[in-house]
Amino acid sequence: MKPSEQEGRQSIQSTQLSINDDVKILRSPLERKSELINMELDRLGMGKYQWCIFILCGFGYFLDLMWAQTFPLIAEQIQREMGVTDTELGYLYAAFSVGLTIGAFVWGILVDIIGRKWCFNLTCLLASISGSVFGLPNQFYWLCIIAVFIGLGIGGNIPIDATITMEFLPKKNRYLLASLSTFQPVGVVVCSAIALALI
Repeated sequence: MKPSEQEGRQSIQSTQLSINDDVKILRSPLERKSELINMELDRLGMGKYQWCIFILCGFGYFLDLMWAQTFPLIAEQIQREMGVTDTELGYLYAAFSVGLTIGAFVWGILVDIIGRKWCFNLTCLLASISGSVFGLPNQFYWLCIIAVFIGLGIGGNIPIDATITMEFLPKKNRYLLASLSTFQPVGVVVCSAIALALI
């Protein structure tokens, strides 16, 4: 190898080393902590805690399509009991969809401000309370208002579920994030089974 070529290679290597050092220096303490946590999660692997998080977040997906299936199943009963027309019934679906949209947007921002735990618990609480009182009103417009709140809870819960699952899974098991969607058809089946028994 010629001396000029050797000097050129040494210069390139020293430049690469200095760039790598600069990158390491430029990383913030938060980035270094995150890297350390990810390394530890990879070392621990998929344990009982990770499976519990996965199943817990899967229930958020379960509720998502369960509620989407609920409204068509109870639509006929609402029309009979409240004398609602087909056109008016569309307001119920629209109210739920508005809640889903606003919930996904608002909770998606709040999750980074007040924290994952609070947002997860609040969306579950909101959807649970709203769902529990959905059968109480005698006026159709109250059903629509409650449907908005159900949507706010469910719509906010979905992005939070995905975020929490992603954060606690080791890198080699992150393919499981996509399999959260398998909880959705289970929700549809359970909802349909309950409707078959009660309606």
